[in-house]
Amino acid sequence: MQSSSNPTTSSVSTCTPITSDDSIVISGIAGKYPRSDSVEHFAENLYNKVDLVDDKEDRWRHLYAGIPKRLGKLNNLGKFDAEFFNSGFQETHTMDPQQRLLLEHCYEALLDAGLH
Repeated sequence: MQSSSNPTTSSVSTCTPITSDDSIVISGIAGKYPRSDSVEHFAENLYNKVDLVDDKEDRWRHLYAGIPKRLGKLNNLGKFDAEFFNSGFQETHTMDPQQRLLLEHCYEALLDAGLH
């Protein structure tokens, strides 16, 4: 089978190197950590040697050998400010929960970087 494109005539995109005059740095941090509501709360829990994992079966039953008995669970997974993110009812309820977390954490990182 022959290829329809000829490598000698195809256009190759070139990347322009970023110089220090063109650089953009967003130096904020955000994250979701077990039993912690913020990065600061997570750090406080670590410094105080709080056990952030447990063997409670409040989300998953320990029926399968592949699932560890002790798990770290995230706080407030069901909360999302749809109005703030201009998300309609149907969009919010069909959106992947990981997408909601991504929106929230991108915003938190921007705030942490001082861009508000």
